[in-house]
This record gives sequence, structure tokens and C-alpha cells, in this order.
Amino acid sequence: MKRIGLLVTIVLAAALLPGCMGTMLYETARTTPPGKAQFGGSLTPVHIVATGDGIGGTFIPLPDLFVKLGVAPGFDLGARWAFGPGITVNGKAQFMRGKVDGAFHLAGNFTGIFVGGGGFGAATLAPRIILSSEPPGGFPFAANAGLSYTGVFAGGDGETASGGTLGAVAGFGLPFRLGAKKTLVLQPEVGVGIPILAGASYSGETEFIEALNALSINAGINFGYAPTR
Repeated sequence: MKRIGLLVTIVLAAALLPGCMGTMLYETARTTPPGKAQFGGSLTPVHIVATGDGIGGTFIPLPDLFVKLGVAPGFDLGARWAFGPGITVNGKAQFMRGKVDGAFHLAGNFTGIFVGGGGFGAATLAPRIILSSEPPGGFPFAANAGLSYTGVFAGGDGETASGGTLGAVAGFGLPFRLGAKKTLVLQPEVGVGIPILAGASYSGETEFIEALNALSINAGINFGYAPTR
């Protein structure tokens, strides 16, 4: 595989790691009330990868900022910025409300550099289902599960290559509401990711990426302002 195909393979292999796969969600099933805003940030310092060859980890505090706007009853739109190129946008639709809330969450982003006759682009799309409960005086929880897909394209000097990686992701958090009005939220969370399939294509030939037996584990905390419904 030539240089540009190798670039795609390297990026896809990196997408199998915890930060790129996006195991952390930091969300409950509750949506932001219409006309109101929710904002804050998160810090994800723990990153562990377990493979058949052993377990390795790093302690790198990766921060990001977020904002969410209530668009309609049971529906909001938001964005997250991880102090790097590209912003992840997301939408959440609540389909169940009661002792346990349920919602469908969809997030995606795109990062690209295109100059002259060449360029590079990477996009991620991640749908999840969230189930959460925040009973007054009871034990709160927020659990989520879904998929994360990352696609990559690169081209230049008459060469092109593309590829994609698909993983299963899940998370479990404890959303604590603080303050007199219960509008301050502190949510520690643990996320896991398991690669399912990854491959790169160059000149009509597909090369599957090995090391799909990896398990990614992240841990962090989310903090911010969330208006009550």
C-alpha cells in the first residue's frame, strides 16, 4: 500500500482508540426544555486499552465544552468542542418519560483539509439509546449503548484511498443534581468501546485492519448547568 493508503490505515487504526471512538456521552435521557439552554464541560482523564497482548493506559485530561438548546418538547440540539479541529453536533429525541426516561441520541462531526489537488477528510456518526432515572431522593443513573462509525478519505498526486471503522460503544454515569433549584449537574461516567470491523481501500483493494480484539475503557466527569423541566 502506498503512502496515501497508509495514511488512511493509520487514521483508522487510531480511531479504534478510546478518544477517537468517542465512548463518552455524558448525557441523560432528559432533553433541554424548549427555549432554554444547557451548557458546561467535561474532563476525560482515564484511557485504557485491553488487548490479547495485555493492558495499557494513559492519564491524559482531555477536556471539552458543550451547549444544548431546547428546540421543541422532547427534542434538543447541541454541539461539543474538544479544543481541536471540528465540532461534534448532536440531537436528542425523548421517547419515554416517567420513572425511567428514554431517548434516542445522534451525534456526528466532520474534519477536513482540502488544498489544491489533494485533501483529507474524516467523519464520525454515532447513534445511541439512553435510559436514565433521576428520582427525588433516590439513586440516579444514566446508561447508554449504540454504535460509532468513522469514515476517512484521502487524496492527492492522483491517488485516493478511503476506509471506515465500526465499533460498539456504551456508558454508565451517575447524574447528580445540585443547588437549591437542582440546575447544577455533576455526572461521573465510565465508557467502553469494542471495535467490530475496520478496513481501508486503495486502488480497488481492501485491507482489513487487525487488532480488533481491543477493549477501550474511558472514565471522566461532566459538569454544567441544566434547567429543570
